[in-house]
Formats: sequence, structure tokens, C-alpha cells
Amino acid sequence: MHEFGGWVGKTVSGTGENPKGFFENEELRAKVLWPTLRTVDGDTAGVMKLPPVDVNRVLKYPVDGCKMPLRPRMQQIIESQGYDSKQRWIYKAPKITLLWRMFDRAFPNADWIIVRRKRDGFVKSCIKTSFMGQHSKDPRFWIALADEYDVRLDQLAASVKNVYELQTEDILNGDTADLKSMVMKMDGLSFSIAKVRKFVDPEYWHHR
Repeated sequence: MHEFGGWVGKTVSGTGENPKGFFENEELRAKVLWPTLRTVDGDTAGVMKLPPVDVNRVLKYPVDGCKMPLRPRMQQIIESQGYDSKQRWIYKAPKITLLWRMFDRAFPNADWIIVRRKRDGFVKSCIKTSFMGQHSKDPRFWIALADEYDVRLDQLAASVKNVYELQTEDILNGDTADLKSMVMKMDGLSFSIAKVRKFVDPEYWHHR
């Protein structure tokens, strides 16, 4: 989404396996997501130990000694990185799935984007990618984890005000209709097929 004019701030750098970067705000991950997951006795990687599904109903911010509510805390962080409210702010974080109700309460008018992937490709990619494969090489492990995330994503999709769903394989194979439709509905963003083609690189899709 940053390619279409969104602001993401200082994000986690790329690696040899993901050279274009992760686009997850580094400071928000360290100072918001990880402390919250630790508060509910969850794995900060969102893999080996997940908070219970119903934790979202009762979990509230602040957590882990932070004295500020979630929304002003996040705003404080991004403003310290130079955000001036002139661009649409994009926050990409896979593990937000585990805590989504807390974020929905803080940002009730947010647009949510759920990016799904076919199960076989997801499993093969996790096993082959070192930072995921270190947890397990057993496909059954990753299938079970994907099931857990799907439960939460289905709840999110049925509950939040504004939600869009994208299928990664469609975009990889050149079908950008859903992506374009979504971007065109969001103020401050502009769709560019040239930017999509330049950014999407099948070489880095491990299941292929």
C-alpha cells in the first residue's frame, strides 16, 4: 500500500529471503504488539503460543506498564517518526490478527485489509523460509496454525465496519481487480498497475 501513497514509517528491514522488506513498523511492533502479546502470555512471534480466541473481548490497553491508551500511544510513536497526518497511514502487522478487537476499539473507523493465501502455498513457504521454518518442518503444524488464524480472521471480517479481502495468488498471477477496487475507494491513495508489476516478483514466492 505504500506504493500507492500510504505512509508506513520506519519499518523492519528486508532479508535475503524477503529483500523488499516486511513493511511492519519496527517501533510499533516492539512497543505495542510485543508487550501486549507478552501481557496475555502469548508468543511474540505469533507462532508457538497464541492467546485464546476470546482474549480480544476483555483485553484493554494500556498494558505492560504503559500509561497511555492504545490510540494516543500509537499516534505518539508515528508522529515521532515524522508522520504529519497528510498521508493515509498504513499499518501492516500479521499478529494484529491475534489482538484485533483491541485495535478495532481504538480505531473504529479504520479500513481493515485481510490478505489470504491458499493453504498449500502458505505451508510450503513457512517450511522453506528460515525465520518461520525454524519453528517446525511439519506441514501439520502449519495447517493447524493457519486454522487458528482463520478463526480470528473470520471473526474480524464479520465484525469490523470496513473490511477488504485480497487473495495473494490472484495478484501474483496478474489479476489486480480486487486490489484496484480497494485502493480506489480509499482517500489519499492512487492505484498504479505499473507499480504493482514492478513490485510483485514471483521469484520471492517460495511455494513456486
